[in-house]
Amino acid sequence: MTTGDPELRIDEVANGPAATLYVRGELCTATRARLASAVDHCLRQGVRVLRIDLRDAFADSSGFASLLDACSACRTAGVTLELASPPSTRRILTTLGFPRRFRIGSDAVTVRVLPPPED
Repeated sequence: MTTGDPELRIDEVANGPAATLYVRGELCTATRARLASAVDHCLRQGVRVLRIDLRDAFADSSGFASLLDACSACRTAGVTLELASPPSTRRILTTLGFPRRFRIGSDAVTVRVLPPPED
């Protein structure tokens, strides 16, 4: 049996005011700080739209919590966050109540962060 950190690869592709983080591997307790670091890097670079592509990733409950952290960071920075995910992840997002924080498109691929509620 091999032990160690799960594999996770995050590739960033910037395109003007937008950036995409391609996440491949396991997004979990052991790797969630790497996603947070990648999101923080993009926000410090001044992106206006951040897309996190999860189509080649597996997320456990800690991984989904890291997506909520990304949502909060983007809201604070005034950045639009989009998630690209397979239909199975979309079902989990819906079950966990993400529609309260994200608008989940009918295409089952992209969700968008809802703007902060008006006071």
